[in-house]
Amino acid sequence: MMHKTFTILIFSLAFIFNAQAQDPVCIPEAITADTSIILPEPYNSVELTGGIDSTCVGSFYEQVFTTMVPSSITLAGQNFAIDSITIDLEGAIDGLPEGLDYACNPPTCVFLPETVACFVITGDVADTNPAETYDLTIRLRAFNFFFPIGAEIRYPQDIGAPNESYFIHVDEAGTCETISSTNALEKTLEASLSPNPANDFVQLNIQAESAKDVNVMIVDMLGKVYAEQAINLQSGQNSIPFFIDDLSAGIYFMTITDGKEFLTQKIVIEK
Repeated sequence: MMHKTFTILIFSLAFIFNAQAQDPVCIPEAITADTSIILPEPYNSVELTGGIDSTCVGSFYEQVFTTMVPSSITLAGQNFAIDSITIDLEGAIDGLPEGLDYACNPPTCVFLPETVACFVITGDVADTNPAETYDLTIRLRAFNFFFPIGAEIRYPQDIGAPNESYFIHVDEAGTCETISSTNALEKTLEASLSPNPANDFVQLNIQAESAKDVNVMIVDMLGKVYAEQAINLQSGQNSIPFFIDDLSAGIYFMTITDGKEFLTQKIVIEK
């Protein structure tokens, strides 16, 4: 247990020291402990809900998954406390079309309980892929006292409902146009922050094509949520103040989501 905890600490420190050097591969969306382990949720063939984006042969693809690791999970009818859940850095998502790969934020793919993180499937769908539906399995590893080397969990097969699944539907080349979930809101919203860098106050300026309810979060590089606010945007210019005097110096992200798509703005806080 101590060895595992120390290893996680080293991974976390290494990420913090390198966080300034590059932007994260993805930004977590809004998620709470009572929603789901991973968003978007798997496709439910009974309720016709959930699922992830489709694409075309030869197209660029990007799908962000947000996760909040629970403090415990139920396996084989028994409840187990969780120290961490990880995704192997390579080969942990079965069924990906050729040309697609994945990466995590944090880049170690080590997710601690009750923290928000994300991973992203991205890449160019190779021309050699047949146009068909690709069933996916996300293989996770859960660590605790009873599973010091990690118990493999196939998601959603092992802890989801029998009628839930993830898949990417790939159509023929040139027959579809997909919009990345990370910038889809940019079609209807324009956002900026001022001042930036900031010290104790920052104003979010949003130009909206139409009225829209959104949720705004301020998160750090590790996905920890420091502030969250529901906002009813009006058509036209909107200015929303945020007091950030309690935040330490560093890089943060302001995430704006309508529950389906999201966009982000980077904040540099100087003290």
